[in-house]
Amino acid sequence: VRLTPVDSMARAILELAADGGARGRTYYIDSPHEVSHYDVMRVLQAFGYSIHLIESADFARRALELVQDDEALAMMLPAPSLEQGVALPIDASFSERELARVGFEYPRVSGDWLGKFIDHAIGADFLRAPKFWQAGSLVRGLL
Repeated sequence: VRLTPVDSMARAILELAADGGARGRTYYIDSPHEVSHYDVMRVLQAFGYSIHLIESADFARRALELVQDDEALAMMLPAPSLEQGVALPIDASFSERELARVGFEYPRVSGDWLGKFIDHAIGADFLRAPKFWQAGSLVRGLL
């Protein structure tokens, strides 16, 4: 999983725009640093979420039973081509070279940042709070 803080994306765009050589060019603005699903699950579990891993076919079946929003369902279920192991390659080497040239480097996602992200998602009612959650109770040192 690639998680890119929006302020980092904005800073990358500003650095490229300020350089002047970016005019008319297209850039891939996303962090090259990946966070494993395992690490994300560990942080969510540390917050108090009960997470159980299941096979993708079981997930798809349960999602069909539980979700009534077709658009949300389409985003959650894996695309058929992805289940067959077909990945679309992304070559961001030009963008990464240009960002390095202007002195920009994406920060690595830390357990602290991911904890703040989840804490905010709960506070904004994007995620349902786990049973014993308290605002500001960050999870530290997991990544």
